Amino acid sequence: MRSLPPTTWFISFALLAVPVAVGAATVEGFHYVAELPDSLKPNQLYQVPLSPDLLKQCRLDCTDLRVLDREEREVPYVILENAFSPEPAKTYDLTIKNYATDTDSATLTLELPKQHEPIERIDLDIAERDFTKRATVYGSHNGREWRRLAEDAVYDFSSQVDLRKTLIKIEKTDYRYFRLRLKDEPAFKGQGQSIRLTYDGLDLTVNDVKAKKLKINRILGSTRRGKAKPDVLDEALFKEFPSSHDDKGNTILLLEAGLPFERIEFTIAGPSYFYRNVQIYTSESGKEGSFRLLTKGVIYRFPLGQSDQERNFIEHSSGRHLFYRIVLENGDNPPLEVSAVKLRWIRRNLYFVAISSGGPYRIYLGNAGLERPNYDLAKFIRTDNWYEQPFDEISPGPVKNNSGYRSGGDKIDRARVEKTVLVIVMMGLAAGLTYWLYALLKRSGT
Repeated sequence: MRSLPPTTWFISFALLAVPVAVGAATVEGFHYVAELPDSLKPNQLYQVPLSPDLLKQCRLDCTDLRVLDREEREVPYVILENAFSPEPAKTYDLTIKNYATDTDSATLTLELPKQHEPIERIDLDIAERDFTKRATVYGSHNGREWRRLAEDAVYDFSSQVDLRKTLIKIEKTDYRYFRLRLKDEPAFKGQGQSIRLTYDGLDLTVNDVKAKKLKINRILGSTRRGKAKPDVLDEALFKEFPSSHDDKGNTILLLEAGLPFERIEFTIAGPSYFYRNVQIYTSESGKEGSFRLLTKGVIYRFPLGQSDQERNFIEHSSGRHLFYRIVLENGDNPPLEVSAVKLRWIRRNLYFVAISSGGPYRIYLGNAGLERPNYDLAKFIRTDNWYEQPFDEISPGPVKNNSGYRSGGDKIDRARVEKTVLVIVMMGLAAGLTYWLYALLKRSGT
């Protein structure tokens, strides 16, 4: 087999000798640090909930986060959401066994199949639009003795606005028989009230929704789409944020959050009724022109019958963003005044295996020069099995400025590295050329 020329060996060795830790974790490269407890056991798996402060200070998706032990050795980790795999809902047809009417109400007797799991929801398949009914649900094991389970409104205003509700939530029950009473009721609480929702040319007068008989095509009972355990949520409340109004009268809120969310909730003192479209934009710089639409939704509040109907939140699974711009479209209505905004998200947990006893172990973050690490641990601790692992939960200390940080330490000096590589390559070429000339002269006998 032909051997490689010395030049090739030299260049290969020189390239391998270039430090692979160009973007490696060194203490001086991180802006922030959080201490972990000292009393850790070697080879033990630990779970560390990532606090809002930790999430805010690391880069998006925490690609720059590193765990270092007391000797500043990098400790492999994986970050997972504290969420559980969902179990699909099971749905059953409720057979109508009896139907009776009165002057202003109708009562249906319903039966589940003999083999069923406890249900938590009853959904009415109704074709009509523009109606309001008070629904009362009773349950029974034998069809003779009844227990009241729930009372709620079902309604539809869809000829005017996107407001429809035909789902009734009940407490989880294994009753087989149900009685559903639908009763006409005024579309507002109290006497002499008139409720008008005027929005972008729409004029909805709730009083105009007349009592009517409904044709119910199908009634379904279902289990809730549940999980083995509920997801663990973290939250952050914002009470101080810039608020303004644009030339269209829309309310504009700006949150400098640096956090993800599954649900964003608004605290609105008044009025007693409103219906507003909401748009949510995101940006990583906060500069004008940098915002991009994330999602849209509707919030509303209005009194109906014996209860208030309200939706003061938007649900959307969003990753972490530095800025959120929230636009509430007021139309011709007085602007909504939002006193607080709450972000709620599924908790992020960090998992690592201690490589030695004692401490301190530290979480370092805030390093612009690091890329996402690729650790073997992610192959073993996963979204589908983390809750089956024997781990100990520990809490991080407060996020502090890293006293060991050195300006520029968080940037990879690529020019210096490239220069070093070039010098080594040139040295290799010079050595190869010298060897070639030597061999040539030796072959010629001079």
